[in-house]
Amino acid sequence: LPIILHSRADIDLDIEPEKYVAFDFDRGMTFNVERIINKKAPEGGMDLALKSGIDVIAVMSPNSAGLLGVAAVFEKLDRKTWESVVPGDLSIVADKQWRIDREQEIPAPDGQTSHPVYAFKTAQGGMGIVQLLQIDKVNRTVKLRYAMLSDGSRERMPPQPRAESARLLKEIGLAMAMYANDHEDKFPATLEQLREFMEIAKQGDPQWMTANVTYLAAGKTAGTAQRHLVAAAYDKTLLQQDSGTNVLFLDSHVEFIAAGELKRRGIAASDAAPPSPPGVERDVARPRGPVTPAEE
Repeated sequence: LPIILHSRADIDLDIEPEKYVAFDFDRGMTFNVERIINKKAPEGGMDLALKSGIDVIAVMSPNSAGLLGVAAVFEKLDRKTWESVVPGDLSIVADKQWRIDREQEIPAPDGQTSHPVYAFKTAQGGMGIVQLLQIDKVNRTVKLRYAMLSDGSRERMPPQPRAESARLLKEIGLAMAMYANDHEDKFPATLEQLREFMEIAKQGDPQWMTANVTYLAAGKTAGTAQRHLVAAAYDKTLLQQDSGTNVLFLDSHVEFIAAGELKRRGIAASDAAPPSPPGVERDVARPRGPVTPAEE
């Protein structure tokens, strides 16, 4: 699916009425609109914007700058890079319903290296990812890239292996926290000791856990230093099938880590699949790589 990188240089706050750069994610279009999306807009301005298919606009003012969701909802994909996103990650917005009275905004990036990736869902049901790369108030430009990963033809996307694995590992993390709370901050010696807490929380899949998870937290406690860097468990089955695996850390966050990075991160995984033959790549769905910026 196409990744679209836009660069626009026609934001001019000195011209009245102000012009906004508008984006229609579903159709892959970029255009200017006059001041129709504003609290001062004439009655019917929002209807006009929606009929035009506008999903977001780039906002630039002396006090703020960012992308304002007109007919789209967003969720930040924590600890995700552009290249690591897979369609299953969009489950975070799959059930979100767009509402005309609920505006969301993606703030301008803080510095040159902070460019969070957001999942989005449009009012038409299309889903994808967007990354705001730059808003330059001096040169009056906005740069962003986005990729549509679902056109909204299905109400729900089928579970993807990585996304489903991450969800189940997070539920294991919840059960571990509950166990530690009842056992002087100590984590269980084995995964089997978590079954009771999964039943209490009514979350988790003990059978999946037993069949697919390698446990690493025996002997560790909730007070372990730098918990966000210490692995608690990982999906050994995913490691056999993918280019890496989901890892649950002691602070309960889950991160996908490439197979070659596991050892460097202190994770002694013995369940990795053998290397692929030369010229053969594993079939892992992800957005295409960077494209050359295009001037609109």
